[in-house]
Amino acid sequence: MILIAGETGTLGRRVVRLLTARGHAVRILTRDPAHAAALADYGVEIVTGDVRDPGAVARAMVGVHTVISAIQGFSGTGGNSPQAVDHVGNGILMRAAREAEVEHFVLVSI
Repeated sequence: MILIAGETGTLGRRVVRLLTARGHAVRILTRDPAHAAALADYGVEIVTGDVRDPGAVARAMVGVHTVISAIQGFSGTGGNSPQAVDHVGNGILMRAAREAEVEHFVLVSI
């Protein structure tokens, strides 16, 4: 299972489409499942949660061998700053991946 955070952005959606087209099992972690609903057509598993919530991130890690982070906080709205999302969120993702013994962690940026 591949977990993708930041899947509703331009880059994240492309990654989801590419991986599902190649037959990979994909789970996405999203704050807004309604916004990610279109990705259900690609056969992805949708998990609701915020990368800044260690509990939600830990739950999303179950059974995952690869994490892809495409999150970004450059929009700067509602507390979504680069510090809060890019730094804190990726830190939480990395710690949870290490604790879950995830094999690969990929950080992508556009």
